[in-house]
Amino acid sequence: MPDAGAPAVIVIHEAFGLNEGIRRIARRFAANGYAAFSPDLLDIGGPRLLCIARAMRALSGGGGPVLDDIEFARD
Repeated sequence: MPDAGAPAVIVIHEAFGLNEGIRRIARRFAANGYAAFSPDLLDIGGPRLLCIARAMRALSGGGGPVLDDIEFARD
């Protein structure tokens, strides 16, 4: 695990959500000394397609739980 002064990266998944491929990318960053975090931005409850639609609407509107999760990860 990187120390507290390590550079950090947030690995954002594609429209279909957090999957093993995205987790693998985050692990590669971590293995190279980065503090890597990949939040599941579609874990907001409900059917998957509805979650995708909500996330896209929130992103296009500049607010909502998706951006809240990204800001939380950044902090």
